[in-house]
Parts: sequence; C-alpha cells; structure tokens
Amino acid sequence: MKNLSRSFLSSLLFISSFALAAPSSPNANVEKQIDAKQQKQQAEQDAAILAQQTQSANVRLEGEKEASRGFPQNEAQCFPINQLVLTDYQAEEENSSASSLKLIQPSQFSWALKSVYAERDFALPACIGSEGINVLLRRIQNRLIDFGYVTTRVVVEPQDLRSGMLVLTVIPGKVGRIQLQDQSAIPFATRGTLWFAMPMAQGDILNIRNIEQGLENLK
Repeated sequence: MKNLSRSFLSSLLFISSFALAAPSSPNANVEKQIDAKQQKQQAEQDAAILAQQTQSANVRLEGEKEASRGFPQNEAQCFPINQLVLTDYQAEEENSSASSLKLIQPSQFSWALKSVYAERDFALPACIGSEGINVLLRRIQNRLIDFGYVTTRVVVEPQDLRSGMLVLTVIPGKVGRIQLQDQSAIPFATRGTLWFAMPMAQGDILNIRNIEQGLENLK
C-alpha cells in the first residue's frame, strides 16, 4: 500500500499542475483565453482604474501564500469605493462594462471577503488605488489557500470604478483528471479503488484537503 500511496501522490501532484496548465483541458483553455484578454486589455484597464498605473492589479497563485501587507491609507490616485463584490468567472459572459454590473452574481467563495477586514486597517467606504487592490486580492487569495483551494485564483477584470463598486473575480481551479498508477510488486488496485478512495471527481473544484483525505483512504 505504501508504494500505491506514493504512486498515487505523484499522480495527484500531476492533477494540481494539470488544473492550471494542461493544454487539453477546457478549463486550462479558458484560463489561457483570460490571460490573453487581460494582456490585450491591460492598457484599457490601467486607464479605467488609474490614469498612470504601471503595476498589474492581478494576483496569480505562485504555489504558496504571499506575505500580508497593510492597506495603504493615502494613495495619490484612487477611486471612492462603497461596495466590494466577489464573483465567479463565467466564460460566456462579457461583464467588463459598467452596464453589466447589475447582472453580477455573488461568488460561491464570497465568504473569503471577510479576510479583507481581518487586519482592521480597511473598511468601506474607502478610496482604493492599484496598491490597495493588490492588497485586497492578496488577502482573499491567501484565505482561499488556507481553506485548501490552492489552484483557485482571484483577479480583477477591466471595469469602471466610477460606479463606486469594485468587482473581484474568482477563477476556480478544477480537477482535470485523476490517474492511479499501482507500482506495487503485485498490483492489486482496480478502477473501484480510486472511486472509493477519492472524495472528488473530474470537474470538481480542486481542494488540497480532498487530496489528503484520498491518500489517507489509500493507506
């Protein structure tokens, strides 16, 4: 079983990478399209958020949590924000215009918004600029990692902050494939072994806690 567990761990590590980078996965293709869109619209985003912003406001998962920073209180260039919304990315919708704000649906991860207030240095209404946006994104991203969503990302898409609303978008990292390789001297694993051991399936949002539970079940 130890060989099987080690082999299975290798396969699961492949899954984590696959969820973000596998070219054949529909989710990976969507993320590539998002990246291309963000690069193409970077200039527009900068103009809409801050006149001379040079730092991207997107936070991408680097494998582990980033150090928390205090929320900047006096940014030279900022917009008055009275509402902060976390929404899930939907590929079929183009929601970058101000007219679509009324269609925004709360994210299934909206509970992570509480993290922006944890340091007690931020409250709404607030004047938020590029540095402040990055701090908020980092806090939410770290909160998701704390809860096991290590391949889920939080980004800010182009939007008109003159509306008084800041919308942050969650891109869930999903399981692309689960593969079991039994390298024991006498292989005994069957298709049912994986089905009974893993508390997740292809297409589910990847959570490291489920991977850990699956490894425990294989011992």
